[in-house]
Amino acid sequence: MKFKTAICLKALRTHIDSYNKPRRNGEKWLLTLKDTDSHIIGVNEELVSTVRAITLTAQQYAFKLNPINENGVCQLGKKQLIRGECSFFLHPGEELEAGVEDVYILSQNEGLVLKATEQITIGSRTYSPGEKWLIQGPMEYVPPVSVEVVCCRTSIPLDKSEGIYVRNTRSGRVRAIIGSSYLLNEDEDLWQKQLPPTVEELLACDVYQTDCSLLSECISDDTSQKIPGRLQLNTQKRSIASSYKRLDKTRVGH
Repeated sequence: MKFKTAICLKALRTHIDSYNKPRRNGEKWLLTLKDTDSHIIGVNEELVSTVRAITLTAQQYAFKLNPINENGVCQLGKKQLIRGECSFFLHPGEELEAGVEDVYILSQNEGLVLKATEQITIGSRTYSPGEKWLIQGPMEYVPPVSVEVVCCRTSIPLDKSEGIYVRNTRSGRVRAIIGSSYLLNEDEDLWQKQLPPTVEELLACDVYQTDCSLLSECISDDTSQKIPGRLQLNTQKRSIASSYKRLDKTRVGH
């Protein structure tokens, strides 16, 4: 036996093993260095596989599914959190939910949207299954067994002339955030403002190199306005293009 290696055995018939433990026919179990430093496979058992230890650093964690209890019985449907720094073996029937995962390290401008998978009390607050909430850094975070990480959020930096549209997913209300960094909460997402195709093309063009036909379409809707002189027309076209460029800064996704 080695520190990071174990063997998985299977009983060929019901018997008492070399360590005075009863084994049922077909039962599988693990032998590690904690049990013995060497083992000779008996007539009532067979070698299934060699199992290597899983090692977690101080910045890693894992969820073990169907963990065995103190009596060696597999607890089907249960989940256990294992936080590094440590090494462990997966016993027969156990598995990792999503492999080895890194601890969430959040800066001041980052946050996590969390969801309760079952009722859980954190501090003085009790969360019901399905309820969501937001936590914000700076901090290290490892989700407990009853919490699911929905997504990671980062603050959106905005200049004084820039903005975004934010929609509340519960009420459907849309509001504009202008001129300051903003971190979406658990009930918000970015909202895309729909613009006419001609405006979309205009926004993709350079203000001073835009095809006049596109600009003409933008101002042709107001047929009551007359603009004498070619110079005034060009000036207004550039003004419209500049206005739409500013508008685009307040659109989602820019």
